[in-house]
Amino acid sequence: MNQQTYPIKMYSSKMFKNIPMFKRADLSRYNDGEWKAMFEDEFDVEVINDKARVYSNNPFAHKPSRFCKLKLIREEKDSNMRVFQLIVNGQKVFFKIAHIIRK
Repeated sequence: MNQQTYPIKMYSSKMFKNIPMFKRADLSRYNDGEWKAMFEDEFDVEVINDKARVYSNNPFAHKPSRFCKLKLIREEKDSNMRVFQLIVNGQKVFFKIAHIIRK
């Protein structure tokens, strides 16, 4: 009996917990600018190099979004935080995390 082996895909990802998501790049909470859904106000973001996906904190939805390319919008002054854009389920979302995209 032959045993078939598969290579193990090794990658290192970073998980950012409880990140608020916004509809506009200015990260304004006013005029319906923040993404909110039932049972969730903040989301978890998994980042691998220059791609990311979003996990829902909703207890009924456990499936994460697919990996999409991160786009750097701007760097915050006097901080290590950066504002990124990501396409999640066909919608543009903006969020702020401490991550550097390596080229």
